Amino acid sequence: SGQSDASSLTYRITVSNKRYRPETASVSVEGLPEGSYTLGASQIDFASAGRRDVLLTIHPTLPPGLHPTLIHVRSGDGWSGDFRIYPFVPKV
Repeated sequence: SGQSDASSLTYRITVSNKRYRPETASVSVEGLPEGSYTLGASQIDFASAGRRDVLLTIHPTLPPGLHPTLIHVRSGDGWSGDFRIYPFVPKV
């Protein structure tokens, strides 16, 4: 989900571990210039099954326009998932 205020845009990325064993997942961002965002965590450690949220905050330094972005999530056992977001920065 995306929320915005006058200076930034924040997305909540929810990652789930559905197995009842320890697991590590990595989260990465593709399509946004380095320095234009902050990812709350690039690695998530699960003790067992559960869910964790990671915040992706897009900084106001991102130029106006639509920015197709790919979020990658990879687990230690080889599972991977990708999904797209389309942050829009209006002209001021």
